[in-house]
Amino acid sequence: MKVFFSPEPVIFADQGGMPDYAPNTLECFEESFKAGADVIGLNVQLSADREVFVIPELKLDNISNGSGPVINYSSGELKKLDAAFNFRDSEGE
Repeated sequence: MKVFFSPEPVIFADQGGMPDYAPNTLECFEESFKAGADVIGLNVQLSADREVFVIPELKLDNISNGSGPVINYSSGELKKLDAAFNFRDSEGE
């Protein structure tokens, strides 16, 4: 494990940083570490029932098949959404 104040560079992967995987997903994070990332940058939001979720935006409109503010959804409702519904990999699939 690298130390932040060592002479070696530390590799950060924002939202996972892997173009062939949906950002902010466990699969993307795992692939980032396999590719050499030292740190993953992610954003979290609270659900209506105060559970923590890895969701990069305050609203669901651009990142899932839901709409409106994350805070308006219960954890059960958020778990039913498709966070990769509009994701396309580097080949457009």
